[in-house]
Amino acid sequence: MADVTEAFKASCLVCGRRGTFPREERRPIRETYKCKSCNASLRYRAQAEVVLRYFGDSDIRSIADLARQPTFRSLAVYEPGFIGPFRRFLRGLPCYKQSYYGPEPPDDPRVTKNVRNQDLMNLSFANDSFDLVISSDIFEHVRKPYAGFSEIHRVLKEGGMHIFSIPFRPTLPKTTYPVDTSGSQDVFLEPPRYHGSQATGQSLVYTDFGADIFDELAEMGLPTIAHELQTPHSDLRGVLTFASTKVAQD
Repeated sequence: MADVTEAFKASCLVCGRRGTFPREERRPIRETYKCKSCNASLRYRAQAEVVLRYFGDSDIRSIADLARQPTFRSLAVYEPGFIGPFRRFLRGLPCYKQSYYGPEPPDDPRVTKNVRNQDLMNLSFANDSFDLVISSDIFEHVRKPYAGFSEIHRVLKEGGMHIFSIPFRPTLPKTTYPVDTSGSQDVFLEPPRYHGSQATGQSLVYTDFGADIFDELAEMGLPTIAHELQTPHSDLRGVLTFASTKVAQD
C-alpha cells in the first residue's frame, strides 16, 4: 500500500497562496489538504486546475487571477449553491449568478437578494445563457440528476462548459440509485445517506455515479472528459474533475 502524503508545498489554484498543505483531517483525500487562506480543499483546487486549463493562460495561476482577466470577466458564469471558495473571487464578475434551493432562503449572510432560488431540474434561466457552469458535489443530491444535466445543457451556450465534481467510483460499471424516484415520493432502496454537516445542512444522496455517466452525458449533447489532478504525489492523483462541453444536437 502506497504511503499517504501528509503534507506538500504548492500554490493554491484558488487564491494563489504559496505554502504547505497538511492533511489535517482523516477524511477522504479529496476533502482535506485545505488552504489556510481560502479554505479550499483538494477537491476545489483540482476543480480550479481544470477551470484554469480551459479558461486561463500561462500567466493565470489561480481563480483569483482569472477573475481579474478581462476576457474571463466578459463571460456569463453560473455556480449553483452559495458555499465554497470560488465565490469570493467570482461574485464580482458582471455576469455571475449563484443560487440556493429550497422553499425559503437559508438564514445565511451569503444568501443576498441577488441569490435566486433555482431547482436544477427546472432552471428559470433562458436557453443559451451561460458560457460556464461550475458545480461542486451537487448532482449526487439532485433527485433526478439527468434532468438536471439536461437543464445545464439547455442554459449553456453552444461550446459552453460545465466543470463539476461528483463523488465517483470508476470501478462501478453503472450508476446506481439508492432512492427510487419514479413516483412522487422517495422510496429508499438502501438506508438513507447524507452529505454535509449540521453547519452547512445535510443533503440526501440520490445517486452513486458510475462509468456510464460518460455515455449518458454524451448522448444528451454534453461529451465529458474526466481530468485527474496533476500532482507528483501518486496517492492524490485519483481526485477527478469532470468537464462537459455543449455540442449542438441533431
